[in-house]
Amino acid sequence: MAYEGDFDGEEDLIGTIDRIERRRDAEPNGTTGLPPMVLLVRDEKEALRPVGNLRHLEGMVGDVSHRTVPGTMLVRAAGREWSVPRRCIGRRAKLLLMPGGQLVAGVAGRVVATHDTTVADRPSSYQEGHYVEAIAGKGRYEDQDIEEAARANLALLDRLGTVGGDR
Repeated sequence: MAYEGDFDGEEDLIGTIDRIERRRDAEPNGTTGLPPMVLLVRDEKEALRPVGNLRHLEGMVGDVSHRTVPGTMLVRAAGREWSVPRRCIGRRAKLLLMPGGQLVAGVAGRVVATHDTTVADRPSSYQEGHYVEAIAGKGRYEDQDIEEAARANLALLDRLGTVGGDR
């Protein structure tokens, strides 16, 4: 509809715009023959589809590996071993090594531990909370403060050069 100078003020212009929009929203698309609402819903459905292949996307983000968590609670990544919580023993863990050096460990789709691989320079790294969990079930520590015993053991291991850094 071309403007031919026949509007009688702002209200008349607004009314004309409303009529044009109603017609636009009701008429089928000239190319597809579909009503506008169907086209809108189709576009929204396409936008809500899953984003590509998850493995491919993870591979673009960083190095991905999968390990079964052993009784030591240490999983190998980036040439070293990193602790995960005790509840992960025997379960399959996904290890994602990010380009910035962060290691993210996940089990059953949940993040269970993160480590900074740029800090630790020893072959194994226990987070203090994970080590506390590990010794909490040991009979010889029943009469002691578990957290204090864990800190003492980790300090001893640090001096021996087998555990370090990322606690």
